[in-house]
Amino acid sequence: MPFNANGHKLGSSQAFTLSQQSKINIVTRLAVEGKAKQGYDGAGIKMYLKLSVPRDTVSPGSTIPLFPEENIKIVNSQVHPIDNNSVPYNFSSTTCPLLHSAARALNLPARSSQSYMSLFGQPSPSTPTPGSTSRRASYNLHIPPLDERYTGQILVSNYQVSYVLPKEFPPSSRANGVDNYDTQVPVTRTPGSSYRSRRGSVSEKNMIQFMAAIDMWVPLLTKPPRAPFLLSIPTPRCLSNHIKLRIFAPNSNTNASLHSLSSAEEEPGSWDLTADPHVTRSATTRHSKSSSYTHFADDESSDSSTTGFPDGCGIQGTFPSTERIRIRWAAPMKPIEGDGRRRVGVREVKGEMTAVVLGKGPDGSGEGVVMKLEYTGTCHGVWFPGVATLLAMDIGLDAQGSEIAWVPGAEARWFVTGGRGYTGYDVGSPPHLLSRPSSLEAPDVYTSPATPSNHHPGIPHHSSSSSSLLRAPLPNQHVADYSFESAPSSAPSSGMLSSADSLIDGKSHIFSANGITPVLDTGARSPLAPITLHINMNELLPPAKNIFTFSIGGIVLIKPRPSHFMYNSPSSSPSASDIEGDVDPVAIPRLRIPAADTEMISVVVRNDVDGATVDVYNSTGDLRDAQTRRTVLQRGAAARCGIEGGRVALRYLTAPPPTRRSKPSGRSRQIPSRAPSPSMVSSMSVPVRPERDGPLIIPWVAVTVTPLTIDGADLPNAYAVRLCLPAPIDDDSEWLEFGLAQQPHGGSEQQEDKPDVDTKPPRVEVASASVEGVPVRFETTVAMRPDQSSSLSSLAMPFQQLSGNEWVSWVRVHIGRAGGSQVQVHYVVKSRHGRTPDSNKRKGKQKATEASRLDVCLPTFALPVGCLDVNVETALGLDILSIESNLSHQQSNVKGRRLLHYSMQEYFYPSLTINIVASKGNATQSKSIRSLTQTAPAILCLILLVCLLSRDAELREMKKSLDRCSSAITVTLTKTMVIDTPSHRWFRGTISTAVPTEAVLDHSVIPPASYPTPGNTRNENPMLSSSTSTLSSSHDGYASRSYALIPTQYVPFRWPDEYDLHLAGRATVDAVVGSLGTVWQLIRRVYHYPLDPP
Repeated sequence: MPFNANGHKLGSSQAFTLSQQSKINIVTRLAVEGKAKQGYDGAGIKMYLKLSVPRDTVSPGSTIPLFPEENIKIVNSQVHPIDNNSVPYNFSSTTCPLLHSAARALNLPARSSQSYMSLFGQPSPSTPTPGSTSRRASYNLHIPPLDERYTGQILVSNYQVSYVLPKEFPPSSRANGVDNYDTQVPVTRTPGSSYRSRRGSVSEKNMIQFMAAIDMWVPLLTKPPRAPFLLSIPTPRCLSNHIKLRIFAPNSNTNASLHSLSSAEEEPGSWDLTADPHVTRSATTRHSKSSSYTHFADDESSDSSTTGFPDGCGIQGTFPSTERIRIRWAAPMKPIEGDGRRRVGVREVKGEMTAVVLGKGPDGSGEGVVMKLEYTGTCHGVWFPGVATLLAMDIGLDAQGSEIAWVPGAEARWFVTGGRGYTGYDVGSPPHLLSRPSSLEAPDVYTSPATPSNHHPGIPHHSSSSSSLLRAPLPNQHVADYSFESAPSSAPSSGMLSSADSLIDGKSHIFSANGITPVLDTGARSPLAPITLHINMNELLPPAKNIFTFSIGGIVLIKPRPSHFMYNSPSSSPSASDIEGDVDPVAIPRLRIPAADTEMISVVVRNDVDGATVDVYNSTGDLRDAQTRRTVLQRGAAARCGIEGGRVALRYLTAPPPTRRSKPSGRSRQIPSRAPSPSMVSSMSVPVRPERDGPLIIPWVAVTVTPLTIDGADLPNAYAVRLCLPAPIDDDSEWLEFGLAQQPHGGSEQQEDKPDVDTKPPRVEVASASVEGVPVRFETTVAMRPDQSSSLSSLAMPFQQLSGNEWVSWVRVHIGRAGGSQVQVHYVVKSRHGRTPDSNKRKGKQKATEASRLDVCLPTFALPVGCLDVNVETALGLDILSIESNLSHQQSNVKGRRLLHYSMQEYFYPSLTINIVASKGNATQSKSIRSLTQTAPAILCLILLVCLLSRDAELREMKKSLDRCSSAITVTLTKTMVIDTPSHRWFRGTISTAVPTEAVLDHSVIPPASYPTPGNTRNENPMLSSSTSTLSSSHDGYASRSYALIPTQYVPFRWPDEYDLHLAGRATVDAVVGSLGTVWQLIRRVYHYPLDPP
């Protein structure tokens, strides 16, 4: 967020539109003043700048970046113009105190009484007479500050503290002190000023000068107890720089807390203070014992001084051009290490130790295990309470109770690399400390492996040059603000490299920078000697969040120490053979950092031995217990042991290779001796293959071609190739190389006549490459066509000239020294334009057959091949129509075709073209299924549409029928019933109709089909009357419960036939069934097509 001159943040409406300009240096003088108070987390810093702006190369209102913002906060800023003689124009010291301090700090002349606005032709206030002191003071108090339109301003933009140029520049004639008539304009200055004006140079006439003052707050980056007080002040690039920083005096509490970490024996009330870059002070005869100490590290000399600071300590002087100046101060500390480097502390360490088993010991006994150790460490929170920046960190190898030595014949050294902050390393502690010599001639100094030296190894030299004189202590007289009375002779660091104080035996000078170290003397240091990493703390800020990474690797021989706790009884072995018997496991060593507060190391074991297994055991436990053994590793397998570590035992499946040397024969070739590499160490412990006694050829090559169908195609449009062959035994090369060529399609005229022919080379993708099941690296180079590139690669040119083919790709597989091992390569070849079916037109009315043409790219070798076996696989439903190849033998089998060719010469190009078609039965079935799949949705939609139309027609018919139905008519029927009293007859019994009435009630006789009309009041059926009378008399209770003239069971409630719902439903069902029958017949015809259904 930008700030204005008063320290307030600018809103979005006041933001400036900055133009992109190249960064130019306009600062010609810099002065930094400040004070650090106790109890605050920062210091108030005032930065004063003298700016010279070339008016010919900049435009008014543009922005010029000065220095990075970093973590500072601008409180206030002011800018004021000065003339070409560096004389400030008139301003008020009361209203602009920063400008007054800036003129004093920049050592500018007394300000002029001339107003800057007079250069723009504006009248200036009347100047008081020289003799009136009170009037002149009153006049200076009421001078208002200039507008930013004429002075510019300081703000923060794009994380840069920048200077925005004024929008209006004064006329060049008036700014140079000359009016329009080329006469010099007199300049009025304050009385009493002895400054004399001078004529400006030609280059100064086009310059506009300003002085700027910036008041800012700079926070502390680090604080005790685990770091010194660190103040980082960003500065612009300038050739004239001066600093004056006052630091609070240490109290008793601070000294007590810091002395507990350093155990320094210094007098109270002193600071150890350094600046980066170094601050040079002016010479003085005053010497302060309290501001220095007698023991310094190789990279520090105290810059603290009390000169000019009566109430505390501070630093004052000049420093070179830099982007930032860092000032550290802490309680004095004494070095406790003999190499002149102080040790850092680490809050947390996370490491991973990888142990690769390479084989048995190469000596005659075969005892021990050759192991390649690779350690990767990550340190979180590297800290040091002092002011030194070139520090060290010790790392030791924990043998875990085993004997560790270097492998005979291999490089006896550690391979060390590091990340940010790493400058080098040293092995072992120095044999003695340097003492102060009796004269200015420095003693013989041996340079550590991480220290640069320009001298040849093995040649001793005496430090008699000027640089050596600077390393020697100075005489005791005329020493300003330093104390070297008892300081040892120490060699300071050179740049970012490590010091020259870490000593080993004085035999050779070895150069090392950033972990690149030559071979050391193999007998000088044991693998158990401590490794000292050199660290630059300037690149690891702040300590609470820094991360330091490094890696250490080497090949060692680990032998178990005899112990009665190990179980190695021959009777427990299932076999009496030494190969399958029990062996003593060895513990996996680990690298540790003693200075770490918390350390966590995970261990990974990997087997890299042919014909042997590696048993991994827990770090503790009896070997007879089955739970002690974790796993068994085959070659190439790995297992993680965790943070507790583990033990390993190597067991050969066959007899181990003999270690005796074979006598060279006359037929064998003499090989120059050289130091074996790690790969050669592993090869010494693997079973030896038979020595090649014949010509250099490839015995056999097996190729399997599998057609592939991609992108939803019906026929194959790509293919995969699996290539298997034994690695050739060639001592001159560790790479297996072969080319993939494409058969030429003839001239350009033939290609134009055949548009179906693809002229673009296919795309080859190598999926994997392995040697005995272990993945190895490979390289693929795409060869250019002759018409696209004027020059071919050096590898493809011999094949191009000999065979005349268009090369597609060149593949190189790294096989190392694995001669005779099986190499397997998988690659996929795709066409760049997709599948182009080849329609073989026939004569007459015969149908054309759709086929897929695959031009197979088979490997071509620069060595002769004994037998080439090519197998072409086919998938179910596909047939091979034809095969075109220059291989001599062809066979047909169940899986496909097999092609053989024997005694192939070098550069032989095997061509193979396959035409694949779909099987006839499968094609008919697939067409039927495809037709059914395509017609099924249409048939289903048709059925649903018929059902919906039928249902809609029925509903419409029912609606019309209901509309024609009349409303119900209420009919009242009155009937007179005559009940005759039964009389005695001449025969026994009475006449009664109870029997038929009961029959009606019991059998629910259906009521009459017609209703009686209102006009018909006469009873036409006497039996009905009698029955009704009998019913009324016999069942009075039932008649009393009847509320209608006619009972409901006798009312015929029926729909007419045209409105019967059962009939409509049956019609709908019949229509649906008929439609389904039609659909079924159609499906049968489609299924049995082209034949008629049975």
